[in-house]
Amino acid sequence: MSAGRTLAAALVILASAACGGRDEPAPLPALPGSAPTVSDLGRGVVDGFVAGDTARLRGYTLSLEEYRDVVWPRLGIDTTSGVTFGWSWGDNQVRGRRAYRRYLDRMKGMALRADSTHCTGAPRRFDGVTVMQGCRVAVRDSTGAAGQLELFSSVVEVGGRYKIFRYDD
Repeated sequence: MSAGRTLAAALVILASAACGGRDEPAPLPALPGSAPTVSDLGRGVVDGFVAGDTARLRGYTLSLEEYRDVVWPRLGIDTTSGVTFGWSWGDNQVRGRRAYRRYLDRMKGMALRADSTHCTGAPRRFDGVTVMQGCRVAVRDSTGAAGQLELFSSVVEVGGRYKIFRYDD
């Protein structure tokens, strides 16, 4: 084979390998009810508690199906340690419901607004899912007094949008 044909064959092989030789997984679609940014998520959660909007507040948390079918399989949890999906989901539900009820009772009707939300933990990236931890919502009351609330500490990003695992107590 001539040098020109060898080069042409090598270029064809390289081009085909670049186009489809390695299959990248398709990006995951955003989860229903998710927020476009972490700060929008924090604002939506605060507004939901202030308004007593239980449907909105439930929509910001992972559903059973989202957790089981989308998030859990990608986290790579070693289930031999005793942390199974059932245990994890149950723990999230018990702890999340307790915090949810407490915040709803305390915040409903308050003159409170969220300014921003920041997560201080290093993002942990999995196959199409990113988990951010150490999240706090910066809020102000009607007098302008500022504070930070840990209404949720972990946020999951799927498809470029954000939801929470649970409300934290």
